[in-house]
Amino acid sequence: MTADVPSIPADGSAQAIVTAIARDASNRLLADVSVDFSATSGGIAGSPAITNEFGEASVMLTTAGDATSRVITVTGTTTKNGLTHSVNVTVQ
Repeated sequence: MTADVPSIPADGSAQAIVTAIARDASNRLLADVSVDFSATSGGIAGSPAITNEFGEASVMLTTAGDATSRVITVTGTTTKNGLTHSVNVTVQ
């Protein structure tokens, strides 16, 4: 899992794009895999997302109107095999 930025502003003026990459045991990228995203706070737009031909599924993370400084943990879980990965995004 990756985020396109390490932090987003608390005033909600920008968002982070969070991307999960689905691979098999041989590291082949997997298309058409559903990924459910969740977050410890803020808001997620676009979940569940389906991986593209590059194995990538992305969502947008926002502060959802909460101007509190904090770390948001975004977790992606594949529905195919239940694998879970997370990434942190700081709100400042």
